[in-house]
Amino acid sequence: MQICQQCQKVLKSGQEKFCSKNCKSESQKKRIILKCSGCNKEISILPCLKRKANYCSRACYWNTNNKKFLKKCSICKKSFLVKKYLVDQGYGIYCSRKCLNKTYPKKIIKKCLQCGLILKIQPSKSPLVKFCSKECHDDYMRDYVEKICRNCHQKFKLPRWELNKGKGSFCCRDCFIQYKGETTIEKKVRQALEKSNLKFKQEFKIGIYRADFLIQGKKMIIECDGDYWHKIPGAIDRDLRKDKYLTNLSYKIIRITESRIRKLSLSQLTKEISGRIN
Repeated sequence: MQICQQCQKVLKSGQEKFCSKNCKSESQKKRIILKCSGCNKEISILPCLKRKANYCSRACYWNTNNKKFLKKCSICKKSFLVKKYLVDQGYGIYCSRKCLNKTYPKKIIKKCLQCGLILKIQPSKSPLVKFCSKECHDDYMRDYVEKICRNCHQKFKLPRWELNKGKGSFCCRDCFIQYKGETTIEKKVRQALEKSNLKFKQEFKIGIYRADFLIQGKKMIIECDGDYWHKIPGAIDRDLRKDKYLTNLSYKIIRITESRIRKLSLSQLTKEISGRIN
């Protein structure tokens, strides 16, 4: 014979522990007796609701946790109020972050090995910090080689990996362009311009492009187009972009092909250039 665990009645066939659903639900409402963490009043709660701190009401919870204690700062000895839950967590030693910072060890002063910038570093990090930035670190680790520019004869430094690639003859692009000199067709055009007594500048930079010859006093440019290099598809597009750019700046462009320059004599070329300019 089996008996209901809640009401002690005899169970019918098919029933295991409880005689009805009501008895089963009542059995699951068992409560435990605890003391309120705030006012020590006895409270009964379900076992699943048990916490580290249990309160009889919301008001008791707020009143308990909003309590403040008068503490003294260990640095400036100033009195200040701290909430109870912060004291329980170990806070309430310093009145402000400023006083807390006074307890930190003094920072170590170091210099960046690359640029010499003064750094203030925490003692724990001082063995690791040697540079002010990644750029300075990278520059310091590069192996620089001193070279002399073939054009301006000035000393300059460049990384060894660039030297290994065949660079290092010139300090800048301007020196490279000036040093490589003029081609034979540019030389003939220059002689024609000198013969016609026109003032000009050779390899003159205008914006992002360079003009072979700029006629001074007139916004006119003469370009000497080699038959091979200026017929490559990429070069054709570049020349069109260059013409558009210079035209927008109000320059008039005169292009003379290599075959035309070679065909004409110096006097004939002088007459043709003078006629197209004037």
